[in-house]
Amino acid sequence: MGVTRINTGKEKNMEFLLLMAAISFIAGAFSYIIVRFWITPIWKYRKTKNRAAASLNQCEARFTAEGGKPDAALQKELRVHSVALSELTTLEIPHWYHMVLTNRKEFPDRAAEDLSRLSSITDAGQGMEKIRKIREALLLRSGGGKD
Repeated sequence: MGVTRINTGKEKNMEFLLLMAAISFIAGAFSYIIVRFWITPIWKYRKTKNRAAASLNQCEARFTAEGGKPDAALQKELRVHSVALSELTTLEIPHWYHMVLTNRKEFPDRAAEDLSRLSSITDAGQGMEKIRKIREALLLRSGGGKD
């Protein structure tokens, strides 16, 4: 003769706890993936874009000053922003966000190339033209703010 088990509430409670643990694990893993591979790269891109805009404002101020040109520190800063934008565009931001940028007519890869070239320009006229192109590629207003 078999022993019949009496189903107590503890077994159902344990099943419920295991189910909730599995659901929370899956939700946590999914959230990690979203934050790590979508939110963080997009946040880094926007932060880098805003820093590049601030550097462009400084560079523009130097070019508009009489006979002024960017100093070595500002030139290095422009190269750093160029590398960061290029790296974010090619390696980090998700493909769907790259498509969003393209749809907006925002081209950070072109801006990265022009930032690199701007870092070596000493002529005010050429420098102002590069700044205009960079702002156009990143959809920045003349004052460096976003549209």
